[in-house]
Amino acid sequence: DASAPRGVEPLLESAVRSRAEWRAAREQLGLSPDIPAALSTAEDPAADATEATEPGLSEPPLSKRPRRQSNPIAPVDAEPAAAVSPATSAGASGAAAPTACSLVWFRTFDIRLADHAPLRAAASAGPVCPCFVWPARRGTWSLGGAAQAWLREALRSLAGGLREHYSSRLVLRAPSGGGDASDEYLAAAAAASSKVAVPRGADCAAAEAEAVTTAAELLRLADESSARAVYWHRSYEPEGQRVEAVVREALRGRGIACVAMA
Repeated sequence: DASAPRGVEPLLESAVRSRAEWRAAREQLGLSPDIPAALSTAEDPAADATEATEPGLSEPPLSKRPRRQSNPIAPVDAEPAAAVSPATSAGASGAAAPTACSLVWFRTFDIRLADHAPLRAAASAGPVCPCFVWPARRGTWSLGGAAQAWLREALRSLAGGLREHYSSRLVLRAPSGGGDASDEYLAAAAAASSKVAVPRGADCAAAEAEAVTTAAELLRLADESSARAVYWHRSYEPEGQRVEAVVREALRGRGIACVAMA
């Protein structure tokens, strides 16, 4: 009634499978519940059964609706790189030695499998270890409750996709607080941070914790998985660029190649 005087035609996008669903859709639009001749009982025998057994319902009850077949979402596991089962090759002595792999560093803005250039590039080069480091930002840039809930669900979905389509597992790292001062990886990351210029417009205090802890965890994971390269999507925000700069400096200091892609 409110939209008609303004020339706006209300539309309802819905898959109508029965006469009862047709009536319910028409009622939502405030229209006559007349059933078109094309939607006959011969085409919809289940509708007659529904109306005969439960005439008071405007649509089939949940118990009678067809269930969708879906794959369960696998949980995200916080596990060491050894669980990724890197490829091995026989050396001159005959003993199996780890084959160099590549890390694919997933970030909060690219948690997906489709159209993921770093993942494709790394996979074309050899074995891949997909990973995610939980951001450790503080203050106004820290993740709120809703953002954390979304991120956890996105990571569960990503982990499920990796297992289903690639028989791979997502390695999740969640750095704690300031960490151990004697940790060699944290020390290397902090040293790298001191050499990196702060991008213009960056809130250094907000991004510093994330930069150092992320670089430390990627260094640790690269050592554990014998990775020789790390691939990721480039960030275009100043704080994200700060994190990348520290990660790049730390990794290159260990002779690990860095590939940042648009």
